[in-house]
Amino acid sequence: LEDIKNRTLRIIGDAAERYREDPVRMLRAIRLMTKLNLQPEPETEEFMPRLAPLLAEISSTRLFEELLKMLYRGQAFDNVKYLAEYNILPYLLPITAASLFNEKKLSLISQLGLQNTDDRVNRGKSINPAFLLSVLLWKDLQGREQAFRQQKHRPATAFRMAMDAVLSEQLNATSIPKRITLMMIEIWRMQYPLECLRHKQAMALAGQKRFRAAYDFLLLRSESGEPLEAVADWWTHFQTLDAGAREVMVQALPQAENTPKKAKEKQRDTK
Repeated sequence: LEDIKNRTLRIIGDAAERYREDPVRMLRAIRLMTKLNLQPEPETEEFMPRLAPLLAEISSTRLFEELLKMLYRGQAFDNVKYLAEYNILPYLLPITAASLFNEKKLSLISQLGLQNTDDRVNRGKSINPAFLLSVLLWKDLQGREQAFRQQKHRPATAFRMAMDAVLSEQLNATSIPKRITLMMIEIWRMQYPLECLRHKQAMALAGQKRFRAAYDFLLLRSESGEPLEAVADWWTHFQTLDAGAREVMVQALPQAENTPKKAKEKQRDTK
């Protein structure tokens, strides 16, 4: 009763022993703390960072299930904060943990993604399980893409290699169903075409299954400081119009540049 009155979280029995029996209890303790606004008593808290490495022994499938509970119950931002504080984050989101360690804070796009997800959950709105994971890995993906470009890889190849690298590292920690990784890849791959605003691509992009998720991702990138405000505004306005007005907007876009093959064909046709 005293713990209830003081809003204190206390693990039953010896904390170290209970965590060793099942390390996932550390994750459950954090979820209870954030959901019920509880403060852990000293022993319950003390052994979390010390025994966090035990989570490496838990199956990646089970850790993914626990990660979903951490991210999609309406307290994602606070959960990630505590996971980082207790040195548990590297066992669930290793790339996010490394970025947080290096930068001393979460990237702005990650902060916004966590807060927006919490807002949607708490308002009873649907969520796309691939979206937030795409957001949390985005800054690292961009960094790796640039590194591969500096190694003289072509842009498309560098981007594909960066996607493969970040997904591989995340999958080593938590098993992610293929349907979710495929959605993540679709969201990422649509970013460059959305940015380019080319005449023949716009209508096709708007009709794709993942358009809304990719568009929301573009908005979040713009909000986090990437220079995409004009492009984001174009797509926002585009979606408010009927088919005829959309066609007028699309007709005003620049034509896609000719590929070398098309350019040679055009030269032959004019001879």
